[in-house]
Amino acid sequence: MSNKEKPEWLEELEKVPLTSRLRRKESLKRFNTWRIGGVAECLIDVVNAEDLSLLLPFISKHRIPWFILGKGSNLFIPDTAWPGIILHLSGEFKSWVPLEENNSSTCKNRVTAGAALADVTFSQRCVAQGWGGMEFLIGIPGTIGGAVAMNAGAHGGETADFLQEAEWMDMEGNLHTSARQNLEFRYRYSDLMGNYGRIITSAVFEF
Repeated sequence: MSNKEKPEWLEELEKVPLTSRLRRKESLKRFNTWRIGGVAECLIDVVNAEDLSLLLPFISKHRIPWFILGKGSNLFIPDTAWPGIILHLSGEFKSWVPLEENNSSTCKNRVTAGAALADVTFSQRCVAQGWGGMEFLIGIPGTIGGAVAMNAGAHGGETADFLQEAEWMDMEGNLHTSARQNLEFRYRYSDLMGNYGRIITSAVFEF
């Protein structure tokens, strides 16, 4: 391929010290449940928050088209080429860690989960601990980040009902932690959606 076909920003991106894997001309067919879609100029399997904090300011600086991709369920991807960057969270973003209560008179079951953890995996691990309430996520084919961002729910339950706080990153690469009461949630909506420049990295839930 000639240099003219290679975007100028891509040469700069290749100089960024990332741990994450960068893929060129990657087909998006295997990144969605419909198995359709064209080729992305660049797809990055982002494995940790450090890499994400480098990538988001880079994207903003160079005004690169971008999209954050979870499990790709209920997502139609056009067969045309994507000229920018696809961010695919993985690695450390698939964590699931129970939290201990040190000074509480009541028993509270809390867990922190990474944004890339599958909803079904999250729910199954909670059930294995004897924690009830979020079983509805078993039937939702997405990730925790997507569940929080769109306030996913079913059978009378919603993600926001159990959310205690969310960690998210802005487009300057800064991490923030927001308590549930400081966030706006309604039916299949929150103000933590990626198109607002807020990328969820993890969330804490209480049962």
